[in-house]
Amino acid sequence: FHFATFRYLETSAGILIYALSGALLWPRSAGDELNRQGDVLWSEVQELWGFYRRYLEQGVMRAEAPALQARLAGRMSQLAATLQAALADTPTVIARKPEWERLRVDMRALSDALELWRESSDDCRRLDLGRLLPQLEFGLDTLGKRLDRAGELWRLRSTDADLEDATDGALLEPLRLDLDRLAATALPVFDRAALLSFVQQLERLDAGSRDLLRTLQAIAGARPDRQIDR
Repeated sequence: FHFATFRYLETSAGILIYALSGALLWPRSAGDELNRQGDVLWSEVQELWGFYRRYLEQGVMRAEAPALQARLAGRMSQLAATLQAALADTPTVIARKPEWERLRVDMRALSDALELWRESSDDCRRLDLGRLLPQLEFGLDTLGKRLDRAGELWRLRSTDADLEDATDGALLEPLRLDLDRLAATALPVFDRAALLSFVQQLERLDAGSRDLLRTLQAIAGARPDRQIDR
């Protein structure tokens, strides 16, 4: 009996020492998993944006787009759960709790806006959008750059890079989506309604991507161009 008890205590002590050594030498937190999940999520957001833009311009949706969209929805839910854990055990996340909570809202808003914009493009692909919206191509380029910058800020926030002087003034300017009113007035009623819906959803995507970029600036330690409270 005494021998068995000694063996039990010896084994328990070994497990405890191993666990403590691992925690001290290789500390792990939800923040580490948050970094990894975010890296994957942002790369897939950029990929999905590319699919949707090509669909608008070329009329062909990549076969893997629906699966990617579904996977992204799952990743966002997973990231939200990991963020909740990181708010309890990761000092750098806890220190910017309001910004991280704002990011959770902004990411969901961006995802919703992106899907609504893609749906609105279904009825507009056959229209001459280059004529109806002369600044559309520039606007789409700007949206793509915002998403690229968001991914960059996500990666930089986990490094020691000095971001104090990093500003994105041009990327934070609202898109100009002025209609050619003469050309728009000449459209049939259904096409005009589809065009206005497309512009409305693009404006929503524009606002959502600017909000997201400002929040990521604050999280990464860059000086925001505007106050984060909005």
